[in-house]
Parts: sequence; structure tokens; C-alpha cells
Amino acid sequence: MNAQQRALLQALETFDRAAQTHGWEADQGSEENAKKAARLHKAAKARLRNLLLSMSEDAAKWRALRSSARIRALGSAGIDKPNPDGYAHLGLELWTRHPAPSDPIALEWLDRYVEIIREHQE
Repeated sequence: MNAQQRALLQALETFDRAAQTHGWEADQGSEENAKKAARLHKAAKARLRNLLLSMSEDAAKWRALRSSARIRALGSAGIDKPNPDGYAHLGLELWTRHPAPSDPIALEWLDRYVEIIREHQE
């Protein structure tokens, strides 16, 4: 688990402590309602935890890709001048180790490619 994931889980625990401190279970009226509220809270917390972990894992993968030792641009279509239908093509070479730096245009193309995909997702 990385530092970002630990921070997200710590924020979730703070949320949990705040909910318990304010007596949300006791405010439900009956004992049955209090138990139901506790179950719903536990389920919501589990879903939120899984979502946060998934999002932070996706972000870590993206940062890892962008921090490749070298990214070289080979060619593109629809990146600099987007097509209305969202078509784009991108050619890149990526290295885990390489003495030369990345092409600055390669990272710009990669970012723009992702923007195009997100703009045209259904």
C-alpha cells in the first residue's frame, strides 16, 4: 500500500470516527433501526474504501507510465487537430531504462490522446 492509499484510508477512518462521535446510531430511534443504520454505514464504508483504493491504483499506474525512463514519439493522427468523431492514433516507444530523455512532445501527445478518449467516451 502506497502513501496515497494510506492517506485515503486515514481520511475514511476519520469519517468513521466522526459519524460514531456524533451518535448517528442512537439517533435512529429504535434498536432495530440503529442496527440497520450500522449495517448500511458499514456497507457504504466498504464500497467507498474499495473505490478509493481502485482510484489510487489507477492514478499510480498512470504516474508510472508517464515516468517511463524514455518515451519517444513515433507519429500521430488526430492529436494536434482533433477529428469531430474523436478518432486519434498515437505511436510511442517506451523504455523502463534509457540514457536519453523523453521527447517532450511525446508526453504532450499522450496527455492529449487521453483527453480525446475521455471527451468521446460513451
